[in-house]
Amino acid sequence: MKRGYRRAVNRGLASVNTPFVLTISLDAKINLKALNNMYAVGKEDDTVVCVAPGLYTQGQGLEFWVMEPGELRCIKADFEIGGHFCTWFTSGTVASYRTEALKEIGGFDENIFVYNEDCELSYRLTQSGYSLIILPDFKAHHINSDSTRRSVRLNWRKDWNYAWSILYLLKKHKGLNFARKEAISLVLERAPKANFYFCTLNVQRLTRNCATFMGAVNFLIGKNPHRENKRREKIISSLNIAVIIIS
Repeated sequence: MKRGYRRAVNRGLASVNTPFVLTISLDAKINLKALNNMYAVGKEDDTVVCVAPGLYTQGQGLEFWVMEPGELRCIKADFEIGGHFCTWFTSGTVASYRTEALKEIGGFDENIFVYNEDCELSYRLTQSGYSLIILPDFKAHHINSDSTRRSVRLNWRKDWNYAWSILYLLKKHKGLNFARKEAISLVLERAPKANFYFCTLNVQRLTRNCATFMGAVNFLIGKNPHRENKRREKIISSLNIAVIIIS
């Protein structure tokens, strides 16, 4: 798992011979009835490459995330969902994929350690002419951030990797110059915010903005995804502890 969940999925995909492959994150669960319906919908049309349920997130309720054609970032839907619908994004938290199609496009991008890998996969699948279907009447339960106890270290890794991965997606599909402009914009935006939250002793927002800033900086200098750096994370924790003591 330290090398990335999607890399592990790809290793499993290589040995699968069934028509469909199911991905379920460690912090999610789904019942057999929902799985049977996902399978039935996938069988109906060869152009349907992915079928996913609605996601019930603890503390948030039933959530749907959507992405416009050609986009690489998903947003939370702010409209009513009625019945099965075709989409440009399906979450990889719980999803059934057509094995042949998933192998054909190379599975998940293993350069992404964590976050946005399902956005990138959805983009490649739809660009290849495949359909993605969400079944809102059948739900999976997603524990999400409650699956692990939150800490400065985990929040740092989350925001660092989120910033890096979205910039990587932009570089891969929109070009290096486009991604660099976005990264520079992110650096210029987050630096003053980090300074402000340091002065106001807001640990949570200081961590978020510092991590996002560093994720963008590391992307610009060509660093790989942030997996684990104990020395750096001790420094981060010390900085935030200092802010707490001052406050």
